Amino acid sequence: MFSKLKPAPIPRKAGVSRRAVLLAFGGRFTDELLSGLPDVLMPTIRAQFGLSYTQISLLGYTGTAKATRLRYWLTLRGKMRRFPWILGHFLRHDRARVAGDDR
Repeated sequence: MFSKLKPAPIPRKAGVSRRAVLLAFGGRFTDELLSGLPDVLMPTIRAQFGLSYTQISLLGYTGTAKATRLRYWLTLRGKMRRFPWILGHFLRHDRARVAGDDR
């Protein structure tokens, strides 16, 4: 009866061990779990430190904005290897966005 409930094995390339697959999925699961943790803990952090709703919102926004900017620059760094001319475009676009001139 329980043999019908057993899931099919995860397909993988030849030479990839089960341990490597479990490590990759475990890392992904941990990343997803920890990325949602600050949102869940915001009410507790607000009550513990006596912050206002505005302060706790800015705290959450700061983390999100920092992650977005980091991803932007890491993507740029990866593209720089293939397209070195793109740095000027990204820097010009970034300066225009900071100055408030979105073109």
